[in-house]
Amino acid sequence: KIFDKEEGSGWRLHPGCEFTAHRGAIWRVCWAHPEFGQLLATCGEDNVVHIWEEQSSYAVMDGAESMRWHGKATLADNKRPVRDIEFAPHHLGLRLAAASQDGTVRIYRAIDVMNLEHWPVQDSFDTDVGEMGCLSLSWSKSAFDPPTICVGGHDGSVQLWREDEPRGWAKAAEIQTE
Repeated sequence: KIFDKEEGSGWRLHPGCEFTAHRGAIWRVCWAHPEFGQLLATCGEDNVVHIWEEQSSYAVMDGAESMRWHGKATLADNKRPVRDIEFAPHHLGLRLAAASQDGTVRIYRAIDVMNLEHWPVQDSFDTDVGEMGCLSLSWSKSAFDPPTICVGGHDGSVQLWREDEPRGWAKAAEIQTE
């Protein structure tokens, strides 16, 4: 469900914005930078990531415009539940990182921001954060450093991964808790 904040009052359900996204628990919902339009991603227990876009549609009978969320892509490369997702900072383009319970982080990239149906895996790396895999991730927002992702594991570890253009992603640091 998507809600709108109304001036001087509470929240109300946005018309046409109640839909079923997954066949199981949803672990995370995230918004892309507004530069890319009204775009969000969801991930869940069913091992997939969905990309959604808000689009206007017109009713034939009364000519009224309404906004509805349409599924643009289903990313089904994961063998285990996807625990967290996050769009990259906008200066890195339209990319999405997905952390799976199998310990793999996949980086997807929209081939064409005007056609959001194609999101191939641009890169991936195995975090080795224990048998329960990844729990969370977050992109560094810095425009001055190489692309960096922080990954949290079920084993209590925190890892920093940096993109090295010719070689892909490499672990830059790790913190283990006891």
